[in-house]
Amino acid sequence: MAHELGHAVLHRKNNCYFIRNKTLLLNSKVEKEANLFAAELLIPNEIIFENYNYTVSQFSKILGYDEQLVELRLETYQQI
Repeated sequence: MAHELGHAVLHRKNNCYFIRNKTLLLNSKVEKEANLFAAELLIPNEIIFENYNYTVSQFSKILGYDEQLVELRLETYQQI
């Protein structure tokens, strides 16, 4: 849902039905942006800061999110 919310917020003018069903753009810029939106929405900086010593696998298990989403979020993590 967070990924789809990213599309709704970031790509309001795009025809998501067409992109999803008529193209093979699963790794497109639009999809990557929606994934990043989802990662940042679901995994706040505070969670990472409090558990910084965890591995990607540990974060994934604790949070219940796919490891790829966790990896993406950790790549963009910046301490405040």
